[in-house]
Amino acid sequence: MFRPIILLILFTLQTSFGFSHESNKAYFKINQEEHFIKIEAEFPWSIRNALIKFNPELVKATSKEEFITSLKKYLELHLILSSNSDDLFELIDLKEIQHQGHSHQSNYTVTYKGESLKAVSNTLLFNINEDQKNYHQINYDEHELKFSTTPKLTT
Repeated sequence: MFRPIILLILFTLQTSFGFSHESNKAYFKINQEEHFIKIEAEFPWSIRNALIKFNPELVKATSKEEFITSLKKYLELHLILSSNSDDLFELIDLKEIQHQGHSHQSNYTVTYKGESLKAVSNTLLFNINEDQKNYHQINYDEHELKFSTTPKLTT
């Protein structure tokens, strides 16, 4: 009687391990709107570790708002958008959105003020993963550009 139950539990655990979201991959859909850039960001569960390394005080955090505040500061330093080297876009909004897919990921809409996006520098999660890969998809008018950033190629 117990053997079938134990086998079922082991099978369930084993199959769920094979489908976990990779901790070293993040995804960004970037859309140009009038005067704004909107990014749909999908972070792996390891974003929490990156934020704690960025702001060790978060170990004592008692609210989600503390993590959101640190995430905004982390984004300002590590997700830099510009139209040229002197014209950096300002991060003006960060909103958590409903999970789309894995339950152990975090999804956000990040809004920057700016026009004519020419450069994206993304070093998010590089502080915890040497093999981090950030995937980007930029949609502008009818064009689509895909690229990724790594610790060796940040822009």
